[in-house]
Amino acid sequence: MAAGGEYIHDERREYLAHVLSRTKRKDYENYVVNAVWQRLADPYLQPETQRYVRRNNWYTLIDLYFPAVNVGVECDEAYHLGDWQRKSDKAREEEISARLNSVDGAGDYLACHVRAFGTFEQMEHDIDQAVKVINRRKRELKPKPWMPGVPPWETAISQGCIRIGDGLAFHSTADVCGCFGRNPKRMQRCYFSLGFERYYLWHPKLGIEMPDGTAASVSFGITNTLSYDGKTSYQTTDKYKAGPADDILRVTFARGKDELGRTAYRFIGVFRHDGPKEDDPWTSVDVRVADEVDLSPWN
Repeated sequence: MAAGGEYIHDERREYLAHVLSRTKRKDYENYVVNAVWQRLADPYLQPETQRYVRRNNWYTLIDLYFPAVNVGVECDEAYHLGDWQRKSDKAREEEISARLNSVDGAGDYLACHVRAFGTFEQMEHDIDQAVKVINRRKRELKPKPWMPGVPPWETAISQGCIRIGDGLAFHSTADVCGCFGRNPKRMQRCYFSLGFERYYLWHPKLGIEMPDGTAASVSFGITNTLSYDGKTSYQTTDKYKAGPADDILRVTFARGKDELGRTAYRFIGVFRHDGPKEDDPWTSVDVRVADEVDLSPWN
């Protein structure tokens, strides 16, 4: 700290310094990511680097992603030129689109590719084109400004609902409960009634994905997994068989990590229990019945 200065904690500064320096030993990708961000010159549009996206049996990472406009930027290096790699890249992008396409079709996922294997002028042209695509999508969707210092429950309450596309990261179950007018002090349960009709709040820990496509339990013999399209969740236990279908609406926030590596709970939808899996009585199946939840009954 400079003499006579004062340290100020700034969430935007800390976030950007972290996410824009995450690419290690990837010189081209680091150049492209920072060039796109600097040319956008919009501190109110949140960038994500190394965005995790689930695939059928594994996962992939988008080099640079802007969740508010649903646009990804990929740095294509020389190895992308081979025929086999081209086919693999096409399949990968189709799965990313299936996962990130919007519910209503407006603002479906767009991918911008920057060729880092040609001339400098070619690479610069692709970067400029990516910036144009992002700015055009901003004009079309008119996203709300990114305000990292504002608590997520305040954002949710002010807009009157929580949607999957909001991407809000809640850092504790108490933060989540703040959206529903509840004070869960010292509460350790991950599943409880919200006191309105059939709504319950659920905070599952998703299983750790293994290289062979299976999931390892992270919670006392209970393995929670989510289909790659996010529409179905599965819970397998080694002690209890799945119960019958019911009408309880589970407002679900899955536990994971945010862009800074901190624990985060993100809304993944409202689910209803559909009974045991057809070929596995130890696994229960929940289907997503809503992509958003109206908060007005609790506020």
